[in-house]
Amino acid sequence: MGLNYSCYYKTLGRLKLSAHKDFLTNMSKLLAGNLSAQFVILIFTPIITRLYTPNDYGIMVLVGSVVAVLSIFSCMRYETAIIIEREENNAKTIMFLCFYICIISTLVIAFLSYSAYYINPDIFGQIGPLIVLFVIIGYFTMGIHLALTSYLVRKKKYQILSILYLVTALITVIIKVIYGYFYGSNPYALLLASIPGALLAIVVMFIALNRAGVFNELDYLGVDRLKIVAKKHDEFPKYQVSNSLLNSASQNTIVLLLTIFFTPQVVGFYGLSQSVLQKPIKLIGDSFSRVYLQNVAELQDDKAALAKSLLRSTSVFALMGVLPFGMLMIWGEGLFSYVFGANWSEAGYYTQILAPWIFVAFVNNPSRQMIILLKKLRFNFLFQLSGLLLRVSTVVVLALLSKSVIVVIATFAFLGVLLNLYYIIMTYKFTVQAYSAA
Repeated sequence: MGLNYSCYYKTLGRLKLSAHKDFLTNMSKLLAGNLSAQFVILIFTPIITRLYTPNDYGIMVLVGSVVAVLSIFSCMRYETAIIIEREENNAKTIMFLCFYICIISTLVIAFLSYSAYYINPDIFGQIGPLIVLFVIIGYFTMGIHLALTSYLVRKKKYQILSILYLVTALITVIIKVIYGYFYGSNPYALLLASIPGALLAIVVMFIALNRAGVFNELDYLGVDRLKIVAKKHDEFPKYQVSNSLLNSASQNTIVLLLTIFFTPQVVGFYGLSQSVLQKPIKLIGDSFSRVYLQNVAELQDDKAALAKSLLRSTSVFALMGVLPFGMLMIWGEGLFSYVFGANWSEAGYYTQILAPWIFVAFVNNPSRQMIILLKKLRFNFLFQLSGLLLRVSTVVVLALLSKSVIVVIATFAFLGVLLNLYYIIMTYKFTVQAYSAA
């Protein structure tokens, strides 16, 4: 009997070690492309900031923020279910469900937007109705991209995603530089530059999945099948949509508020600051999130392993973030003035203020994925709602009373630090409770 238990524990240990090695391997594959992409963007950004004005950059940031908030509805968060669904045919059905939702919701947004413009032509102010077209295109491509990326993650096609990160980044920055050099600053050029790379990525992902046989034998797909998988994973549209919407709104509300109370130039400074600060999150966080969720989904029956994985991953993120965020917090203004040009020194000052918040948000990456796996979506919803209401009300009051952008940004950052720390603590508590109940 003792021998049987010994063999069992040895086998379990080998399985955990194998899963850990697979995680590191997959993470490195995805990280390689993300690292290359972010390096390309970093190299070209000083050129782009010298070709485009903070005002035009601010319009691009505004449109990006609107797309980020709206894109929550593009798949109704069913794309996450693609990764964790155990039945292969169900995963395929969920992907097609995402496609249908994306197409229908895009048409709805286009109809509502241009109906609003027809009723009130001045509704979009100085930026003009053409901006809406970029929002609609960005929304649609984002939805399709999310669904395809999730299935590639499910199939562990990380090398394809890695290459696409790099190619998309190269296409985008080259278009921005060429247009800015020959024709000067234009916000529409900044927006248009991201479209070709996104479309190419979608085409390549379709081809890759087709070669993997994902689109073969789809006779079982139908309305009834779509309803079944939609019902099976209805916690995602019920809870995760609202959670993600609130989270995205919390992150992007500051851009909308700065647009309302200040100027596009201020939004441009803030946008560049956020872009630089988000680099570690884009570089490591996004790659980690996709691989980590797929990895822990395979370990979800072992609650003890989940708790250890969360603690270890959070600690590693804290260690990785201390140096880059610390440097930006201390020398941000001087670095920005030197790298991006004297016109962008104010963005560097914003960076010094925002760095502590983004650092804690970076450390929060494992917790956000663990909450999804544990399906603590009600907590997530209440947390995001409370955080959004607190941030918006505080920032609006301060913007009206102080009329100081520095006061607004500093307060927003301080609240972000407190909220993210609370989220990390509560997630670990939920994970330990799940382990104790197992």
